[in-house]
Amino acid sequence: MKLYLILLFLLPSLIFSATHPNDAIAKINSLVNSKLEGNLNKKSDDSTFVRRIYLDIIGRIPSIEESSSFISNKNSNKRQELIKNLIMSEAYVSNNFNYWADILRITNDGGNNIRVMTAAYSQWLKKSLRDNKRYDDMVFELLSSEGSVWDNPAASYYLRDNGMPLDNTANTIRVFLGTRLECAQCHDHPFDDWTQMEFYQAAAFTYGYKGGTFPSDKNSNLSGLKKHIGALNREKFAQAAGSKKVRVVFNEKQLQDLLKNKNFQKYLKKSNMSQEEYVRRARKGMQATTDMKLIQYSTKETIESLFGKMRSTTLDTKEKDLKLPHDYQYDDAKPESLVKPATMFGDKFTMREGESRREAFARWLTSTDNPTFTRVIANRMWKKAFGVAVFSPVDEINDFTNVRNEELMNYLEQLMKDLDYNLKAFQYIIFNTDAYQAKVSATQIGTKEAYDFRGPVLRRMSAEQLWDSLITLSIENPDIYLSSSKSDEALVSSIRAKYQAIENMDTNEFVDKIMNIAEYTASRDKEIKDLRLKTLEARKEKDFQNIKKHQQATKKIYKSIEEKTKNTLAMSTSGSMDMQMMDSMNYKAKGNKNKFQLIKQEPSANLSKNQLKVRNSQFKQFEKMLTHFYRASELSSPSPRGHFLRDFGQSDRLSIQNANKSPTITQALNLMNGHVYRVLNNPHSLLGRKLHASKSTPESFELLYQAFFSRKPTTREWEILGKETKISKSEATKNVLWALLNSKQFTFIQ
Repeated sequence: MKLYLILLFLLPSLIFSATHPNDAIAKINSLVNSKLEGNLNKKSDDSTFVRRIYLDIIGRIPSIEESSSFISNKNSNKRQELIKNLIMSEAYVSNNFNYWADILRITNDGGNNIRVMTAAYSQWLKKSLRDNKRYDDMVFELLSSEGSVWDNPAASYYLRDNGMPLDNTANTIRVFLGTRLECAQCHDHPFDDWTQMEFYQAAAFTYGYKGGTFPSDKNSNLSGLKKHIGALNREKFAQAAGSKKVRVVFNEKQLQDLLKNKNFQKYLKKSNMSQEEYVRRARKGMQATTDMKLIQYSTKETIESLFGKMRSTTLDTKEKDLKLPHDYQYDDAKPESLVKPATMFGDKFTMREGESRREAFARWLTSTDNPTFTRVIANRMWKKAFGVAVFSPVDEINDFTNVRNEELMNYLEQLMKDLDYNLKAFQYIIFNTDAYQAKVSATQIGTKEAYDFRGPVLRRMSAEQLWDSLITLSIENPDIYLSSSKSDEALVSSIRAKYQAIENMDTNEFVDKIMNIAEYTASRDKEIKDLRLKTLEARKEKDFQNIKKHQQATKKIYKSIEEKTKNTLAMSTSGSMDMQMMDSMNYKAKGNKNKFQLIKQEPSANLSKNQLKVRNSQFKQFEKMLTHFYRASELSSPSPRGHFLRDFGQSDRLSIQNANKSPTITQALNLMNGHVYRVLNNPHSLLGRKLHASKSTPESFELLYQAFFSRKPTTREWEILGKETKISKSEATKNVLWALLNSKQFTFIQ
């Protein structure tokens, strides 16, 4: 009962549930045992369990202190207590962010255009996990979202697939309903019952959203600027043409199209003008507006510098009817016919008054009555813990789906509903089952193969788990460094401030400032072009001195344009513009880095000057190597090609759950010769300091085994290690460190 009260406090949805966690655990044990006939694997020992539970819940191995504290604890409920503490930790957020970012394909790839969107999306996901937001609420927010990402970051779900609404529908149905509709996008599904019409009916709910433009409307300052430039062009055209009656055209194509227009002759007659006269006047006007093109280009550049990061930050959800494709080949409708939204399965569905199509779709999809929504997430959470799902694949339910334990699956589905989609409470129950806490089965289970869940399956760490575990060996308190989280928050806040400052600015003042900047930029354009030509000439002559001189001069002009922009916009009469704009424009200069709490290993008193110099050099190397040594959730998403994470199979986030755990030659070379070994072996790393402080070679070996495997060496391992005790402690430690780092045992979850 005491444990239940703790859970009620920490996992609130259990308060409103008739489900006692111990009853749920016992029920799952019974359902699993009914298929086992007494063949449950033996219970895992504490060393194995503590390493596994840390990796499964928070995505890294425990530190020596964490594992030792657990193993020495004599409390009979220590496993339940540890599971609860890990689930409620910030590290849980880090691990589960990696899991869901892979499913939702959250990516930084795409440059500044999507950087703000990705930052807001990542913030939203981490906060949702931290707050333990109901899973059905999370999904509803994603599917019903609209507006700007700083007001509604869930809008990033659609912006991620901007320009690909049909692909977004296929991904949505696959991720949340476990149904593969990709084939039905082009034709009736060849191996399932889904038709192309059903796919388009589902897509019609969310079709028509649009992103990728600047977040502005008809009353915005951007619209005011556009009108001003248009009026300026018309004024210059009229002055050059000699009359406001001369119809405005800006290029030869527009002129020729106008001459062919059937109403053009009526216009000439009404204007008392011959065609020859009109053409002559129009070309004079066109020449005058040509002179404005440089100003227009400079204006565009200024706007791009101001609003560039605001692209893909606003979701316009104006509903638009979806049409069948032009090559639709079935008898139930004609090609290019309008399609009305309709649900794929479940009870009869009707839209509510005032409800948008997206809201209706989100309500239907996340309903407890939806036949697959709850089933899919319950199965996903089970696979996340055991390494094998109750049915596989987790995202492809069809007539041929093999459910390994139907009674268990039905209970897990109902349990998820009873817990009000509380993922932390659900996982707490799973991790406390006898089956999860049993020893692993060293068996590879195929998609259609039977498995009775006598224990989790032996599986390789993900790239993120391996990376985060190596960081745990390198620095203290790896979970406190939230570099990406803080920089994402700062970036979104700065862009929000910039947008609000611009929108709050008086339109006339905004137009004056932008035109002022554009005219200044245009005035420097000729200088830039001249310098570029001079640079090209210098390159031909291999005149490196002048190349450098011209490049520096060009850089100086661009710097002056940047200063002009900053200073002009800062001088606002609106009052609020000043600080907001300057803060957002100085975002990069502020810096958002977390400084690692490095502890320099104090040198021994008997070190020579040369040895002391080497030790100081090692510290500087360690500092340099740790520049990007944050947990995977705090790095670029995904990491660039060539990074440790990508070498070890991190998803490229182009498709759903695209990570790969297969071993490669590149991985072996990375562990044998890469910078990770040098970091761990550095005397200033966390592990290096502990090894340096150890009093004997055997003590160093014990430390290494505790660090890597959360246990001491076995008798057989001591026999093997005995050979290393005959050489120096330093060399022996290096050898064993290298061996454990490259062992299969380290990279697997037992």
